[in-house]
Amino acid sequence: MDGPTRLIATAMTLALAACQGLLPPPVEVEGPIPPLSKVYVTNATDSGHHVRMNWPDGFIQVAWVEAGTTTGLEGAIGTSGFPATIDVLTADCALVASLAGLPPGSAGIVVISPLEATLRPLHRADASWSTVGSIEACGATPMD
Repeated sequence: MDGPTRLIATAMTLALAACQGLLPPPVEVEGPIPPLSKVYVTNATDSGHHVRMNWPDGFIQVAWVEAGTTTGLEGAIGTSGFPATIDVLTADCALVASLAGLPPGSAGIVVISPLEATLRPLHRADASWSTVGSIEACGATPMD
């Protein structure tokens, strides 16, 4: 069977299955859909850090990440976009590192170590990692 014939046969099979009620009903979505992009932070230092996500549209989010934790950041990640840059800051908002973002739709993990901060693509997350929301600190866009 050639490509176009196979495509027509598949379409007819799916249409027949739908007419006979063999396909599952559409999923009802209540509330926001989990975003495609995700940002996680591993803070391998002995002090907490602010992490600032600078979005391409100018929106700025800041989260506090405790020492010795791996945390997911919540907030404006509601599309396939990814922050243009991610800044790692001290408790007093002093810049430690500024990291270029990843392509839209990516998942990434910021690794803060005593010597450096890096951003790497992430392919799997751990369900035990907590999630923190945005706070108004270090130049974050006001929430009201």
